[in-house]
Amino acid sequence: QDVVMVILDSGIPLNLQGVLSHPDLNDANKMILGPDVIYPVVHGQEGWDETDSRPCDEFSHGTAVAGLAGAEVDNSAGIAWVAWNCKLMPVQVMGKASDGKLKANAAAFQAGVHYAVDYARNNPTKRVIINVSIGFLGPNPYVEEAISYANTYNIIVVAAAGNLDVL
Repeated sequence: QDVVMVILDSGIPLNLQGVLSHPDLNDANKMILGPDVIYPVVHGQEGWDETDSRPCDEFSHGTAVAGLAGAEVDNSAGIAWVAWNCKLMPVQVMGKASDGKLKANAAAFQAGVHYAVDYARNNPTKRVIINVSIGFLGPNPYVEEAISYANTYNIIVVAAAGNLDVL
C-alpha cells in the first residue's frame, strides 16, 4: 500500500462525528483524510454557500469517484474496482454554489494539487497519483500552474472530463 491516490473532488461521506459512512470506503487504514481546500478559498464570497470546513461530500460525486477508484472487495456491499488495494486521500476542491449546485473552483483546485504534491514530497516512499474528475471552461492560470507544479515533481495527474452541466 505504498500507492496513494489523491481524489480531488467533492469530498467523501462523513457523518457528523467525522467518521466515514460508506460501506465501501469506511476502512480507516485505507483512507488518508485530506483537507477541504474549497472552504477557505470561497467562504464568504458571493455565489458560494460553503459552510462546512470538513471534506464531507454533499453531492455524492467525490464518493462515486473514490468508490470507482478503490472500493473494498469481498464485503458484499457496493462494487469492487481497479485500485482496491491502494490508499485513498480525498481532498475537497468542489463545493456548493449559492444556487445549490456542485461547483469547482480553480484556486481550490490549485491548492488541492499543491497539497497532494507536497504530501508526496514529504513522504518519498509513497507513490502519489492525482485523480481529477472535474473540468473548467477554457484555459485557466490556476489550473495551468497546478499541473506544472505536479509535473515539476513527476506526480502523475489523471483527468476525466465531460461532466459539464450534468450535475
